[in-house]
Amino acid sequence: MVGGLLLAISVFLPWFNLQNEHATLNGYTGPDVTVSAWNALLVFRFLFLAAALAPFILTYIVVRGHALTWPRGEVTAVVGITAFVFVVVRGFLVQPGDVTSQIEPTVGFYLALVATVVMTAGALMHRAEMDATARKPPGVL
Repeated sequence: MVGGLLLAISVFLPWFNLQNEHATLNGYTGPDVTVSAWNALLVFRFLFLAAALAPFILTYIVVRGHALTWPRGEVTAVVGITAFVFVVVRGFLVQPGDVTSQIEPTVGFYLALVATVVMTAGALMHRAEMDATARKPPGVL
């Protein structure tokens, strides 16, 4: 849940720093202008917020004891991994350090990276706990 909360917060923090007057991102122009994911990423902002809900939904399912057709934690892990890939693609797609763009990722981007790793790790740890307590058939080590 911590990873989901951090991901939701990161969407509203500055993700990109426009370092010169020629750098433009979604209508924002530098120099020294910071742009949050909410302002820079028109579609991905909603995908990130939806991904941030996944750990909370998993917690609700676990607390309520709902029966599922898939092992608990797997979907949340997949959402976390997918969100991590989206963060990396959207953060580094602007080619940080390029002389022509001069758009650098900032604190929100790095927080989103950490948040997606925490989300994935938490879901995988929950999945591992479920495997450890599951009954195994006779003859299986």
